[in-house]
Amino acid sequence: MDKEKTIKVEAEVTTKKNVSSGIGKGFGIVIGIFLALVVLAVSCGILISSNAKKIEEKSNEITANAIKEAYRASEEAQQQVQAQIQEAIDSSLPAYNGKLSGTNPQVPKTIIAQNTENEVTLMIHTIKAIKKGTDWGKVTNLQFTIKNENTKTIYSPVLLLYLYNVNNSYVHGIEQKAQVRDSVELDSYLQDGDVVTNKISTNAAYNGDMNQSITLKVLLADGLYSQNYLVSVEFNVDFE
Repeated sequence: MDKEKTIKVEAEVTTKKNVSSGIGKGFGIVIGIFLALVVLAVSCGILISSNAKKIEEKSNEITANAIKEAYRASEEAQQQVQAQIQEAIDSSLPAYNGKLSGTNPQVPKTIIAQNTENEVTLMIHTIKAIKKGTDWGKVTNLQFTIKNENTKTIYSPVLLLYLYNVNNSYVHGIEQKAQVRDSVELDSYLQDGDVVTNKISTNAAYNGDMNQSITLKVLLADGLYSQNYLVSVEFNVDFE
């Protein structure tokens, strides 16, 4: 009987030792995993810290590019809005192909160039000039007013357009200042006291350095073939 108790006690002691040993081993494994996670976290922290500057620089670069792109898009939108506003203004202005006696109350108030010669006044109100490339552009339309205060009738009025650089009139050996870029015949004659306001399409092209100052000369003559000079205006034009 005592022998059986001794064996039972020894078995219980052995079991407790095994359990204790298992718990110890399990705890050791947990500690090991924990330490491994700590090492991994520290390693990741070091890696992130070493790349933090690069990440910040890349983030700043992306932000700067986004700001530039947004600013550029905003400028383009503003230019489009301004162009639409100017187009609406131009389309709202009346165009006259006939004669108006005396003072015309509907002559546009905006005048970008004006000159009077031979008792004839020529006014330019609006102009559209398009930049086609780095070395050429085109004037596509303009709005003008002519006042004839001469006793002579202008039977065949015609507008002649010239484009040139006043500081370098010769381009590729060609005298630009004397070259007619376009001519537009007006539909009606002008008697003494007549006033005509009109908006016309033009096809006046310029070849040369578009970064330099470009002058537009608009000349009014009487007669398409045997032209009698009446008046002209000259002004710098911006190609857009």
